[in-house]
Amino acid sequence: MNIRTVSICMILLAIASCSGERYVEVIDGEPVIDTAALGRSKGEAFDFEAMLESFQVNGGIYTMTYQGDFDKMAEMHHGQIMMMLEAKEREAKEREAKDSLHCSMYSYYDDGGGALFGRNFDNVIDKSRKLLVGYFFPDDGYASIAFVPLMELGFTPEKEFDPGDMQNVRMLLNGPVISIEGMNEKGVAVGLASIGRRKVEQLDCRSPRYFILIIREILDHAGDVDEAVSIVSKYNVFDNGRDIITHHIFIAGPDGRSIVLEWKDGRMHVVGNEDNSQVVTNVGLTGTSDIECRKNCKRYCSIDDDIRDHSGPMTWQYGMDMLRGARQKNVKYYLDGKRRGVSTHWSAVFDLANREVYICTELDYSTVYRFELKSRAEYLRRN
Repeated sequence: MNIRTVSICMILLAIASCSGERYVEVIDGEPVIDTAALGRSKGEAFDFEAMLESFQVNGGIYTMTYQGDFDKMAEMHHGQIMMMLEAKEREAKEREAKDSLHCSMYSYYDDGGGALFGRNFDNVIDKSRKLLVGYFFPDDGYASIAFVPLMELGFTPEKEFDPGDMQNVRMLLNGPVISIEGMNEKGVAVGLASIGRRKVEQLDCRSPRYFILIIREILDHAGDVDEAVSIVSKYNVFDNGRDIITHHIFIAGPDGRSIVLEWKDGRMHVVGNEDNSQVVTNVGLTGTSDIECRKNCKRYCSIDDDIRDHSGPMTWQYGMDMLRGARQKNVKYYLDGKRRGVSTHWSAVFDLANREVYICTELDYSTVYRFELKSRAEYLRRN
């Protein structure tokens, strides 16, 4: 039986400031839960129709509920990636970026047990800025909420995703293997930021793994930061070539600990937070001082200053203010052989202690979308 638990509450907060109204409308989103699909036995075939029926339009954000053997789906996707890798490597060499690119992230922990993970997703303005928020329930693992940028499916502002076109909606079934960031029911969050092209040493004792599939495995199977590091350590991680990585990975838990995984001189390095916060942009952190990071990236400096200026409990509103201060609007970068405009597609604050996420899209900070994550057992009990 399909029980629709769609609840869209609009709460008027009317918070004003000298820079204009922010967070005036908060829209609460709930997943559509099919109890039969959610209670499926391990190993059963994917119920794609149940997934498609869960698709919703929540204001400016799309949502969908996924359940199944995501490990199996990831293995199939990995095989396809390896077959396409030679062409991908040639393309990567031709379009290597010349500037440090985009995205800003942070973790912050207060004395009262509060834990926030903030993230601006910045990208070129000639790709789709539409976002799918997925609820993921793996057969063997933790429930998670994760983001699927529709630009990954080839949509653009000129050829935008049409929620009324079932062929477009069916493309969203790829969500489990193209999720780029998220948080699981244990409060472990993960995100990515580009840092330029780096060589990765290939160890025979490790299997190759595309970096986006690492995100899915962390969300499904990491109960804390240490388990996330163990997952990544199993692989030769790559993105734009079998021995190339152009991103670092930011991971945070609800227990006061966050880390950045990045590759330097061919090897993976772990850089942890030294106090109650950590800021991550597009500057490599291994062997880099805070002074150098501040000098090399104004977005890093902006968030770092906001953290230094704050004391006491951290609210999601202040966390969003920090992201708003580091937003980009049509900033020019050299990418794919030409100057291209980059803007913030969305800003997201993950409340790791309460398993909630707050999202503002397309530089509109008057409307906030709030989603709450529960475990599979909790959703089944509630329905």
